Amino acid sequence: MNATIVHAQTCPDTPVTGTEKPSGGASHIDFSKIPIEFSFDGGSSVLNGESQLQGGTATQGSRSISADILHYDFATQKVKADGNVAYDDAQLHLAGSDANLDTNAGVEFDQASFMLKTRVGRGSADRIQLTPQGNLKLKTVKYTSCPISKPDWELKLSELDIDQAARTGTGRNVSLDFKGIPLFYTPWISFPVGDERKSGFLFPSFSSSSRGGYSLLVPWYWNIAPNYDATFTPVIDSVRGAELNTEFRYLSELNKSMLQGNYLPNDPTQHDWRGWLELKHQTDFNPYLRLQLNGAAVSDHQWFEDFGQNRDETSQVYLPQKLELSAYSANWFGSAVIQHLQILDTGIVTSQPPASNARPYTAAPQITVAGHEQLPFGLDFNFNGELSYFIRNDHTYTAVEDPASNTTIYVAHNNANVNGARLYAAPELSLPLRTSGMYVIPSTSWRYTAYQLSPNTVYEQDFEAQHGVNLNRGPTLSAPVSSLDMGMVFERLSPGGQRLYTLQPRILYVNVPYRPQADLPIFDTTLPDFNLVQLFRVDRFVGPDRIGDTNQISTGITTRMLDAHSGRQFLSGTLGQIFYLKAPCITTLDLPDTCHTNAATHSSPVIGQIALSTYKNWTTSIGIQWDPVKSHTERSEMNFQYLPAENKVINLSYRFARSIGVVATTIMPNDTADERVDQWESSFAWPIGVNWSTYGRVVYSRLDNALHDYLGGIEYRSCCWNLRLVYGRSITTRNGTYDTRFGLQFELKGLGSAGTADTSLQNAIPGYTVRHK
Repeated sequence: MNATIVHAQTCPDTPVTGTEKPSGGASHIDFSKIPIEFSFDGGSSVLNGESQLQGGTATQGSRSISADILHYDFATQKVKADGNVAYDDAQLHLAGSDANLDTNAGVEFDQASFMLKTRVGRGSADRIQLTPQGNLKLKTVKYTSCPISKPDWELKLSELDIDQAARTGTGRNVSLDFKGIPLFYTPWISFPVGDERKSGFLFPSFSSSSRGGYSLLVPWYWNIAPNYDATFTPVIDSVRGAELNTEFRYLSELNKSMLQGNYLPNDPTQHDWRGWLELKHQTDFNPYLRLQLNGAAVSDHQWFEDFGQNRDETSQVYLPQKLELSAYSANWFGSAVIQHLQILDTGIVTSQPPASNARPYTAAPQITVAGHEQLPFGLDFNFNGELSYFIRNDHTYTAVEDPASNTTIYVAHNNANVNGARLYAAPELSLPLRTSGMYVIPSTSWRYTAYQLSPNTVYEQDFEAQHGVNLNRGPTLSAPVSSLDMGMVFERLSPGGQRLYTLQPRILYVNVPYRPQADLPIFDTTLPDFNLVQLFRVDRFVGPDRIGDTNQISTGITTRMLDAHSGRQFLSGTLGQIFYLKAPCITTLDLPDTCHTNAATHSSPVIGQIALSTYKNWTTSIGIQWDPVKSHTERSEMNFQYLPAENKVINLSYRFARSIGVVATTIMPNDTADERVDQWESSFAWPIGVNWSTYGRVVYSRLDNALHDYLGGIEYRSCCWNLRLVYGRSITTRNGTYDTRFGLQFELKGLGSAGTADTSLQNAIPGYTVRHK
């Protein structure tokens, strides 16, 4: 066996020598009990029990040593290697001018270089010793993941010990140099080897924003036990002072939990403490019974506006707190839920009726049952049932400025409010008739809702004044629901057999009689946005507080072009519309019925959607809602994306929505609503040259002719280190306040990274993925 010399690469990856084994494969091998085998190219001579081998290789288990000349002493079982010495095992490759291998003492190198096989990393040491148990001891060490010819950064240690059994490493007098500039020093350091977890400090991170100032985060990881751990992150903020972020994780055969929290003892901007706490827990008692607890709470409604990291966080209106016990079987599902929503939008808390009715109820509890059974003669039976009790605070609050403390306080006022229990049952019987290329499904069901109400005095007085009768504390609501769902599927192959074309028409007829219900409370029912899913729903409302009367026909047609062999979709298009045979009476959640008005709505907006991915890495999607009554567009959206690689993407999109608030509460046209969304968005991530990449994002609103969001970034990426800079501005509060943020991320490959700029880019640029190679 000849020695293998590994030369420095221009941009090295993890070396491949053909001898790799899973990490830790030799961790517990006692080499003193394994015999040594020899192979050599030249002759050998034996003198006084010693052999001299030309171009020889000594192999002992999974490790081997080769050199120009090997000297082996049969009496002591020692091997001395001279000239172009190379040592290999499952994790290391060592090279030097001479070395000694002892069955009892291990291997010793002087003035040697080393290379890690399980990760990118190489270096040198004045002395390297490997024990028979596989432990490693190094003196005067230099380590880097850069090419040997250009070590942009180096980790220097006076001593380094690696315990393979404990999977830990210990270093002394540790310093980190970058481009010859000292960045870090510690007299002692301990770290895990491989994927093992170990307590200790993690890489710090830092951020900057116009509203939050400069922040430095120094995480400390605590490996408490194999199945649970914690991370404590002290934060030093230039505006808000000291803060502590924590995370606790637990995992067992039955349970998994995660507890996260932030605590700010005193925020000078609020003159008070602030905090956030979130718990996610799941217990699987068996495959059919599960307990889940998902809850979060904040100290104040501005928490996510000040500390949120993306648009989804800063725009939250409610914060859920939910406890759920679920049971499963083959055809049935049941759950018991207690749910509360913390309100983050102060406009809901402080507004007067009817806007204050947007405040959510607490469900305590909400018991649901749903199931499906197959009956004789091809009949299907479905059932949905629910028993709930809803509670809501009956106060609204007025904001008042307190000049003494220079803070805002809220004064409570009684508000019309009703709590109560609700029983809901919806049995359904259907007869699915299916054959090749078509189906017909007639179905009929009965919706039944019963209440037991507990109103306050204000609600009861308002009800009597509005309706002229006393409030019925035990009202009921019921109605039959009939539907007929029909569809067909046509398929045709292209002349060459490469493409498959499909055409799928569908018709859904629904009939629900009118029932007066304007005097019933609204606990958790909403009217969803009109879209392709809503087009073929039997129920116009989501929730049992309202039964949407209708006599309508939903029509739709979908066509697709597919790869006949792989099934990959190149083109899809859908067009649909609802035709009302009779104008519905129940058109809103909380306004009077329209049965006796001159309502003349005979059809819904036309919905169209096209998705195209026919040419290489280009994808296009277009969606539109067009109102034929008013001859104008209600909503439209266009998206174009070019994605040739995970780090190369260009996006362009346009969004338009007319009268957003009206869509969520009514199906009737409304001429008074203004346009709410009319904006363009463009983003990209693109490398320029070998080492540089650029990033950008712009959101432009045509309503006020202004840039709402923008972001720009640049990155330098070498073989062994990266530097990424990101600068941008976005709206982070409900009143339109802008926040300008600067992100910096510095990464040394093989050690870790500091900063969170990559998170900002992935949130802002659809399709972009940060490279880690």
